[in-house]
Amino acid sequence: MRNLSKQEKTPHKPLSPVVVKLSWVSLLADICSEMVYPIIPLFVTGVLKAPVAYLGIIEGAAESLVSIMKGASGFWSDATGKRASLVAWGYVISNSAKPLLGLSTIWYGALGARLLDRFGKGVRTTARDAMIADAAEPEEYGRAFGFHRAMDTAGALIGVLLVYFLITLSNISFRNIFLLSGIPGFIAVLLVMTIKDKERPRTPKAESKPALPKLELPPEYWRALSLCALFAVANSSDALILLRANKVGLSFANVILAYACYNVTYMVGSSPFAKLSDRIGRWWLIGIGWFVFAISYAGLAFTNDHWIWLLFPLYGVYMALTDGVSKALIADASPKDAKGRAMGLFYMVTGFGTLAASTFGGWLWDAKGQAAPFIFSAAVAMLSVVLIPVTRPLAR
Repeated sequence: MRNLSKQEKTPHKPLSPVVVKLSWVSLLADICSEMVYPIIPLFVTGVLKAPVAYLGIIEGAAESLVSIMKGASGFWSDATGKRASLVAWGYVISNSAKPLLGLSTIWYGALGARLLDRFGKGVRTTARDAMIADAAEPEEYGRAFGFHRAMDTAGALIGVLLVYFLITLSNISFRNIFLLSGIPGFIAVLLVMTIKDKERPRTPKAESKPALPKLELPPEYWRALSLCALFAVANSSDALILLRANKVGLSFANVILAYACYNVTYMVGSSPFAKLSDRIGRWWLIGIGWFVFAISYAGLAFTNDHWIWLLFPLYGVYMALTDGVSKALIADASPKDAKGRAMGLFYMVTGFGTLAASTFGGWLWDAKGQAAPFIFSAAVAMLSVVLIPVTRPLAR
């Protein structure tokens, strides 16, 4: 464990303006996203009358595309040094796609809108996280990513509460909610246009046509990636969780409210846990988080409508423990000039794991019953926890 006594005595300096501005962009964009996401499962299975297996295909295909684009975005941003344009275009595409869900009349129309949305997310996410890593000092990666995740999740909470009040206080349709979601997305696009790339030294080679960088990353990165990839096979789309809450007896409005409870614990814990990982190490918190995930999913397999109100906030604790911390972990294990491709490969590999989990989970739901996908995910998550002492990288 590294010695941080000097750091602990030194007051934190303010976060980089780039980190703060990107965090506000994420807050606005997540208001847009979370006005849409919690109603997709019921829109697809209820309004469009698609089987749950089709919902798994939609979410799995969306995660597959976003994974590919995150990898490509990381390599390209490292090769060109131009991250800001990728971030801006990603937000433009993604926030333009969400209102298109309101025009869908068949399930593959929803699939097309989700694919366009996820394409934009894939284009922006890796470049954005690489910009955060570029702007922060290594000893502050946890703090920077934790602040960003807290702001992002605050936007998610606002979006979910907006949907809840729109549904409970008016007779607004799902389709109109999709259209209204474009308003905060448009504001996010305006703000992201003001962010510029960090100046980098220019060399004659850098001014020529960009060359695709080689994939040369240290052994500790590959060990971390392998374990995160295994856990990703457990981490299916949250759409199944929302659908499960509805099937055990929660009204649609209460499903949204339970999802808001998840976002509260996610938002409150993200920054403190990520900052704590700067002091005690990333793997301790990731291991605890994966264990909490296993408990949450095991509970969802056998829950009733009363336990949902505990399980959703508990699931938010898992996210707070792992989301920002895992990004800081990858940043720790990545060379300074390879942040983009390291983040991109991480997103790509774990995204394909989520694709497998979502597709298989949807099939398990239809073929073996509602509890089956949650039992499977809990078992894989516990295996991942057990393997941490074996495969975790050495301290940075």
